[in-house]
Amino acid sequence: MKAVLIHEKETINTCLQRNVALNVYSVGDLDNFFWPYTIWYGLEDAGEIKALILCYTGIIPANILALTEIEDISYYKKLLNSIMELLPKKFYSHLTYGLEDVLSQKYKLSSHGKHFKMLLNKVDLLERFDTSEVIALSEQHGKELFNFFKESYPGHWFDSRMLQSGMYFGIKRDNKIVSAAGIHVYSRKYRVAALGNIATHPDYRCQGLAKSVTSKLCKTLKTSVETICLNVHSENISAIKCYKALGFDIFTEYYEFMAEAK
Repeated sequence: MKAVLIHEKETINTCLQRNVALNVYSVGDLDNFFWPYTIWYGLEDAGEIKALILCYTGIIPANILALTEIEDISYYKKLLNSIMELLPKKFYSHLTYGLEDVLSQKYKLSSHGKHFKMLLNKVDLLERFDTSEVIALSEQHGKELFNFFKESYPGHWFDSRMLQSGMYFGIKRDNKIVSAAGIHVYSRKYRVAALGNIATHPDYRCQGLAKSVTSKLCKTLKTSVETICLNVHSENISAIKCYKALGFDIFTEYYEFMAEAK
């Protein structure tokens, strides 16, 4: 077995298609919009890719995605151990449980807790929510949206470049954005989307606004994608309840860590 850099989208996609829901972020990053910011590491055995790890450099710090079914975790441990010298000195990571033990050899890890991955299964539930107040958000809303997230969602991962996707929606009241929902990843070609930056201003919570904007977002996405997923902290009970009401189900867990070289 040997660690290799992979540059062929078709080879990468073949690996990711083994579990699209688990790999939605990575599948979406094959899209030309994200592709230039990706580095793909594989563990090759007799011409077959046994493990695949993505380093996404489009945000600071870079993100490392190393997610797998538990039966294949030994391959991922071997790959991660092989490429550690190539990884950034600081990065944020999404890991299947157990892989943090490998990183901890050379990185100081700060845990951001257990997270759930949720998959939209019951699309019909989206129709239960009134979206008449929801508006599309575009690049002209970039500064306003950034300020909204700064106040309503500290520690957000909002990247204004994502507004180019046309997949951000919000509700305005008192002439300001009070609730919003968007995407981290979206690809028409690969027919996947990962929701993100879903938030409501503290003064406007408990009114169902997050359900309305997320419903509108999901209904719009379903016209062009097949798989819609999201990540949520396992302790964010109110968010999980909201997503279940919209038709999402938990299908796996993973862990997030900030990593800094020792």
